[in-house]
Amino acid sequence: MRKISFNRNLRVLAATALIMSAAACDRPGEESRADPAQPGPQPTRSDPRNVMPPGGPYASRADRELTSRVRTALRAERAVDGDDIAVSTVSGTVLLSGAVPSEQIARVVQVARAIDGVKQVDNRLSATG
Repeated sequence: MRKISFNRNLRVLAATALIMSAAACDRPGEESRADPAQPGPQPTRSDPRNVMPPGGPYASRADRELTSRVRTALRAERAVDGDDIAVSTVSGTVLLSGAVPSEQIARVVQVARAIDGVKQVDNRLSATG
């Protein structure tokens, strides 16, 4: 009687393992949720998914304040569409990224450099037209 119970338990265990492993596999025709080959949409500063604090999660208080001042200056500048420009700061170096019209890039960099406390501007803006 004991041998029958052991075999039955073994079969139940094997069946459970098989079901769990099958459930963990991707099904054909479905996209993998963590597929790094398929980039998702790039969040902009105005995108609610962009919840990173200014300057990143480990930025110093001075860098966060500098990032905030640069963002405010870009929003206030009428010749620049500052809503789609991502700004972060590390040790006084301001990183600008995003896509803006080509005629605005020089002005964006100029506005960022004019902020007191900016040591350097790393321009990674791309032109949209």
